[in-house]
Amino acid sequence: YRTGDVVKYREGGELEYVGRADSQVKVRGYRIELGEVEAALRAQSQVKEAAVLVRGEEKGEKRLVAYVVAEAGAETTVAELRDYLRERVPAYMVPSSIMLIDTLKLTPNGKIDQRALPDPDEARPAARNAFVAPRNLTELHIAEIWEEVLNIRPVGATDNFFDLGGDSILGLRVAARIFKKFAYDLPLSAFFAGGTVEHIASIIRDKTGTRSSHLVALQTGGARAPIFFVHPIGGGVVCYAYLARLLGAEQPVYALQALEQDDPHREVETMADSYIEAMREAQPEGPYLLGGWSFGAYVAFEIAARLKREGQEVKLLAILDNAAPGLKGDSPEDDPLDGDDPVELARILESFANLKEPLPIAEDYLRQLAPDEQLLYIMEVAKKARIMPQELTLHQVKRSLNNFKSRVQAARSYTPQTYPGKVTLFRCTEPRADDRAILEADPTWGWNEISSEPVELHVVAGSHESMVAEPDVQDVAAQLKECIDRIEME
Repeated sequence: YRTGDVVKYREGGELEYVGRADSQVKVRGYRIELGEVEAALRAQSQVKEAAVLVRGEEKGEKRLVAYVVAEAGAETTVAELRDYLRERVPAYMVPSSIMLIDTLKLTPNGKIDQRALPDPDEARPAARNAFVAPRNLTELHIAEIWEEVLNIRPVGATDNFFDLGGDSILGLRVAARIFKKFAYDLPLSAFFAGGTVEHIASIIRDKTGTRSSHLVALQTGGARAPIFFVHPIGGGVVCYAYLARLLGAEQPVYALQALEQDDPHREVETMADSYIEAMREAQPEGPYLLGGWSFGAYVAFEIAARLKREGQEVKLLAILDNAAPGLKGDSPEDDPLDGDDPVELARILESFANLKEPLPIAEDYLRQLAPDEQLLYIMEVAKKARIMPQELTLHQVKRSLNNFKSRVQAARSYTPQTYPGKVTLFRCTEPRADDRAILEADPTWGWNEISSEPVELHVVAGSHESMVAEPDVQDVAAQLKECIDRIEME
């Protein structure tokens, strides 16, 4: 007490120096002894060294950051350390960020070299679960809000607010942005009862409902002509989120989603009619910029053709990695779902989620079940694998499956007319084995046969599945942006 040093007794009676008692700071209105937090961390059996500092002062957002060196061979995680601290110190003393590092470097004076410590900003902390990308628009918007407030990217559907460094003050900021976005007053208790993006999303959907519109605004800033992307075979448009961001804040981006309804469109032509009507909510007249990935390429093609027949100008028709309708070698999403084979449904889910390993489905057991029991079993496996939101019901899945089958049938029966304009094809560097021979014979993948002008071909990084995800989407965005820039200059 007299010297200001903080020590603790070891089992053998020795005194161990912990830190200085005068290392007191004020964060979010609370006075905190950094040495007390460090001592609590060092008391954890798998921790060798720990240092707690205040970061973010230059941005006016002071927060605690802990740097921890684990004992050799220890397998402790950030989540375990956070839980350990919560049991021993008040919540306001738990650091916003805990970073596991190899060593704490010292200055010649024996003090911690703060300049050698990593900056926690923009670094995604190790979470309890593997990263799961947002699976619907509500999850996507909430993840974007968390990224903005927490200054961490990326944020996934199963990430916990507090594990990412959130606290009650930041929770208020998130709640304010959620109210602005969804007109829903989220209680702070929601962060404690679940606290994940998917949990908050389910609360908002239950309380606010979902607006029934094909048109989804992914990015509305900027004065340029907007670009419209059509959904793939699954019906959702979250797949375009990364692409929209990379096109830049000055480029408005809209997406056209399928509605989860009991009477879905069964023809590409009727989809195109509905989507044109929705597009005119944002842009009543041309010139139009259109794009579609996988199955969305068919609908975008039909929309462009119909707009042209109406006398509208279409300046860009971007086909993202798909063969022309009726040509062998369409994308894996367009493989037909024949009959009611439940194993085929599991394979479709694997394709959508781009899983590296198949779902652990017991096929013999699955085929012994009644149809509804088969779906319930697959849902249980998919939810455990985190590729299906936890709150989905059997009715919702059955409806989505029926809508998926309708779009598969629409793709198989679509016979397009010749398009009176130019197709811009973005083809991946890693085609499927079945497509290679076709592409060698015709690099335009059949689009030259149904367009009146030569196809403009762009070869982009990755595979069909990876081209809309990081990091390959960066190449797609860069080349697509060049096309749009060129159009803007005409």
